[in-house]
Amino acid sequence: MVQVKKLAGKSVLITGSSRGFGRSAALKFAALGANVAVNYASAGSRADAEKVVEEAKKLGVKSFSVQADVSDEKAVKAMVESVVKEFGGIDILVNNAGVYTRNPGTPTTELSGAEWDRILEVNLKGAFLCTKYAAKEMMGRGKGGRIVNTSSIAGLIGSKNGCHYAASKAGVIALTYSWAGELAKHGILVNAVAPGPVRTRLLENVSEQAFREFVSMTPTGELVDVDDVAEAMVFLATAKGINGQVLVVDNGRVKH
Repeated sequence: MVQVKKLAGKSVLITGSSRGFGRSAALKFAALGANVAVNYASAGSRADAEKVVEEAKKLGVKSFSVQADVSDEKAVKAMVESVVKEFGGIDILVNNAGVYTRNPGTPTTELSGAEWDRILEVNLKGAFLCTKYAAKEMMGRGKGGRIVNTSSIAGLIGSKNGCHYAASKAGVIALTYSWAGELAKHGILVNAVAPGPVRTRLLENVSEQAFREFVSMTPTGELVDVDDVAEAMVFLATAKGINGQVLVVDNGRVKH
């Protein structure tokens, strides 16, 4: 007897999915039968994105890569249109694209306006723009959908490594709560994951001392990895009855 995969025929757009959480999530969604659109921001990430596409295809699904800076409205609109053209629609959006502070630990008094803008443009505005166009498409099809946002524990407790990063991720949580109420009547459920520190390229500028501090503050004595976060994304994208929630994935550092 052939087993039908849980997400067979569904289509997923994951922003920032050429590496890290997004890459892992893309392959987990593909393993469940979903067609996956792999987004990347710059030409330098294209090769990584194509590798994810090839791995997804080996799992028997459709997949393609699409370049778009999520802070650019025209690029986001074109990205969503390309996914709809390729897959016939979007069932699941994972707002995962994000950037981290270039110089962790920079005091607020020394933080440049340009650096503030860079973080907020990608992390917060990017989630808004992608949801704006993907939700409109979901509503037009009338079949509902799921939106999963990537926040951070910094959005819940703040961060001495960067007030602007914490503010952007707190904003993502506020968007999650707002959209959960606004879009539910259209059958669209919206939730967020809030990872703790994970050793990815996003945090490559964080010192070894900072990572030792992260570990020492974690009850289990070890940090989560990208697969743990990706599993949470898939869970929220497939669960019923869960809306407007923030799922913390940090091995118990933050109780929420």
